[in-house]
Amino acid sequence: MAVDRAQLDAVLDSGMKTVSWVLTGTREARDPFVVQCHLFPGVSLGERLVIGVDDYVADQVRSSAGSQSVYTWLGEEFTLSPGPSRIVHSGGPADTETPEVRPFSMHGRRWIADVGLRDDRLQIVRIVPSGRRQPSRWIRISEVELSFVDVAEAVATEQIRAMLAGLMEEGRSYIEMWSAYNDIEREALVEEALRLKSARYERWELLPDGLWRFHLAGDERSAAFLRALKSYEGKLDLEAGSDLPPELTGDQKSRGGQTVSGTLAGVRPDIDAIDVTPLRDDLDADDPSTSGHLFRALTGDRIRLSRREQAKRRIWSGHAEMRGLAQLIEGIDVSAGTPRRIMGESEILSQAVRDVFGGGGPTDAQRAALKLALTTPDILLVQGPPGTGKTQFISALLHCLDQIDEKALALNRTLITSYQHDAVDNVVGKARRRGMPPTRVDSRPGRQAQSARSWREETLARLDEYLQEHRPDVRARQHLDDLRRIAAAYDAHPATARDLLDLLDKVRRSVGELLPPPLRGRLDQARAAVHGRINAQLHLAAPVRRTALAVIRSIRVSAESFADDGPERARTARALLDRYGLLNEGDHALLDQAADQLDRGDVQAVIDELRLLCVRLFDRISAERHLEGTTGRDPAILVLLQDIVDAVEERVAAKPDNVGEVLRAFRADLQDDLSLVEATLRRYNSVLATTVQQVDSSEMHRIVDAPLPVFDTVIVDEAARANPLDLMIPLACARKRIVLVGDHKQLPHALELKLERELRRTNRISTSSDLSRSLFERWFDMFDGIEPRLRTIRLDEQFRMHPRLGEFVSRVFYGGPRAVRPHPSTHALTHSLQPYHGKVAAWIDVPHETGGEERDGHSFVRECEAKRLVSELAALMAVDANRRLSFGVITFYKAQQLRLEDLLVDAGLGVKDDKDRFGPMPHMAWTDERRPRERLRVGTVDAFQGMEFDVVLLSVTRSSPWSDEPGSAVRRYGHLLRDSRMCVAMSRQRRLLIAVGDPAMADRDTAPHDQLLGRSLAEGLVAFRELCEGRHGVVRS
Repeated sequence: MAVDRAQLDAVLDSGMKTVSWVLTGTREARDPFVVQCHLFPGVSLGERLVIGVDDYVADQVRSSAGSQSVYTWLGEEFTLSPGPSRIVHSGGPADTETPEVRPFSMHGRRWIADVGLRDDRLQIVRIVPSGRRQPSRWIRISEVELSFVDVAEAVATEQIRAMLAGLMEEGRSYIEMWSAYNDIEREALVEEALRLKSARYERWELLPDGLWRFHLAGDERSAAFLRALKSYEGKLDLEAGSDLPPELTGDQKSRGGQTVSGTLAGVRPDIDAIDVTPLRDDLDADDPSTSGHLFRALTGDRIRLSRREQAKRRIWSGHAEMRGLAQLIEGIDVSAGTPRRIMGESEILSQAVRDVFGGGGPTDAQRAALKLALTTPDILLVQGPPGTGKTQFISALLHCLDQIDEKALALNRTLITSYQHDAVDNVVGKARRRGMPPTRVDSRPGRQAQSARSWREETLARLDEYLQEHRPDVRARQHLDDLRRIAAAYDAHPATARDLLDLLDKVRRSVGELLPPPLRGRLDQARAAVHGRINAQLHLAAPVRRTALAVIRSIRVSAESFADDGPERARTARALLDRYGLLNEGDHALLDQAADQLDRGDVQAVIDELRLLCVRLFDRISAERHLEGTTGRDPAILVLLQDIVDAVEERVAAKPDNVGEVLRAFRADLQDDLSLVEATLRRYNSVLATTVQQVDSSEMHRIVDAPLPVFDTVIVDEAARANPLDLMIPLACARKRIVLVGDHKQLPHALELKLERELRRTNRISTSSDLSRSLFERWFDMFDGIEPRLRTIRLDEQFRMHPRLGEFVSRVFYGGPRAVRPHPSTHALTHSLQPYHGKVAAWIDVPHETGGEERDGHSFVRECEAKRLVSELAALMAVDANRRLSFGVITFYKAQQLRLEDLLVDAGLGVKDDKDRFGPMPHMAWTDERRPRERLRVGTVDAFQGMEFDVVLLSVTRSSPWSDEPGSAVRRYGHLLRDSRMCVAMSRQRRLLIAVGDPAMADRDTAPHDQLLGRSLAEGLVAFRELCEGRHGVVRS
């Protein structure tokens, strides 16, 4: 008899309760028959369940029971036979508006009975034909001896009450809690849009800096809208459309029409206008309609929340690709099925190890994680503490998946996703499948192109290394081709002096070693001559010019903006523009005057002068560009270039072989045709990468050519940071395996605290519910104690930090100094920075007496500490004169970050553009290495997860006197008490971690203590101070 082995294995391995019966067939051995199986999660209702029946229900039953006893008819209707007595039921507040009356419903052959407590009696409160009710999304089965009695005899015992309470809590404990969060988030967005209202605009224009300026109608509604926007705190996105959205009109049947979106950039009540930064990087994107309405952006949030709902519906209706996903999310069935059998598993793992890890080899935990990921019947959770090689693991897994069913069509078989774009870009930049990066899927073309561009540059660098070492003949011939193009281009299109110098420098770098000494000397003389001509003129290098333009645009030239920070901007402009030689004595005097505190009567006159100064400065830069842009053809240069071409031709005159020609053509295509690179990567790649929300986007649907994307394997990086509702979107698309990679000891998912408070206030979630607990953490805790371990594993060897720093992080945040062990390679992570040579940890004391914290809205700032940190950073970067080290500046508070940025600008280490965005000075932006790394980044902890820097400076920020008042500890320390934030903040460094702050905040005797755990609530801070006071650290003032 033929058996569908795959279907049979799926049923046997499900771990669920199964009800089966023969659907078709005969007793003849040769005749096939079909067995129909229904799978249910099981739940205990105890051994015996007695349910009361009142007269009203009994009368209803008699009309269908005929001569049968009412109790007999009910028993036959609602129990499965033959075999032990079993009932099928659903329940919880998701199915009724009165959860306290109807904890569950029994599903019979043709009827549904609602069972609940009334007057302390468990009874049927309602019985209806099954066709009158929507199908329940959560059906369970229980083995229980069921009997029916008169309602007077059905007194509910404490055991029955506890069982019913458990059923109610099960029905809403997780997904209903998050559904309520989604609902209240939608309500809050609409409420904010209604509060801000809208305004009609009569026209719009595109400003020179790329902003949209909307000119409003000038009526009272517009004035109210302008006032609302001006008082709004934080970032605000606006939409422009010809019609208002249904949320504002109340007409839910209306679609609201086409809209465009942007971020509020400025409010101009003086001219009834609003400036908006377009949310697009595609020049072909739509413009706003000629006239229409402006309102708080709702379309993006509407789509985002809708994707969550669709994914949830797909899972709970049983239409998700993976069986039992709803049960796993609810935690009702936690038993794993039989591991998959992979043909050639050992060889597949060995090949992946060779390809990804090279001679170093994986750690034992990485190898074990790979095996579990291949063989998991459904879900694997990989916890990756800081620096433990999560991305290496993902790359190796991609290699393994390629080896499985290699002859099958591999198109779009695997999905890599994460909670936000930066996290996706990080894993795309490192993960490789057969040397190719995952194909980046995004609605914005710029992000897709950037992925291909980064891979091209990386591949060109590796190819050039190979050619230089193994095929210098091919590299020389490539240089010859480049030389011919350069000479022809200079002859046809004469260059500026600056461009000519770049051209000659490129020739010197590429073929200088191939030239005879006399010709090399002529080339050097020509370079020196051009350089001298440039120095005789005023000139700015392109990065410096961009910086200067940004500084000029940042000068405040309106009364409103000058009142905010005009003097500070003038002071910064004075320092930076003078450094570039753009200011004369009169300019100095004007900027000095603007930087001083002015009488109100003097302000407007100075602002008018500043406006004229900006025009003059723009003219100077334009004149400089024009001067430098003067072109010419130097006959001597033409002769020199031709002589160089002839000399190199003599060196590479030998006929190239076929392999060499292929390599040369491959390099030329890589360098010259990015669109071809993009198309090729898409054609041969089976791995797609996008954010969890974009998994269900129109761009994804277009690429996979299906209304619902489906993948054999879904890999989620930084899974602990994804909101459970967003995480369900990719989970619903997984057919064979889900691999969640993350760390619940680091930052959790983003949570709106005001929404959580509203949920508890309105009793939409129970008081014991923990919204801050991610689905990753819930599953990890649920599966971690089950043997054999098929669904969880922790990577336990770190490659990022010096061993002493790694042991500190392991001890404080992961349970012991050897919980996450240092890899032997980490011993090389030393530095020679003075005065920290030989140390890995440092604390710079900024005591409270020098100045305490100050509240800034909902945030905190500490001026004296910020100044000390910037001073230390400037000194360290000066010591690192050859630019080989990278620096990260981390704080826990946004206000402190902004103050640090301002001080870095004042110190000449950074600059702010006309949109007030901070960036390092050009010479501070990248390390001077073959593969440059970001040299300086400043931000809050939230922006640093997944990143690493050689040196990290941590701004503690909080500083206030100790108090014994109740609750004072939480108020005094704030974010410093959150282990997840401290774990991230103290694990980004590779060689040196420096904390700058008030030493009293790290005093173990006065810091709040957790009696249950036997450690400080601020253990990260306290333990780090103690590390600094030991032999591996230093304390400075």
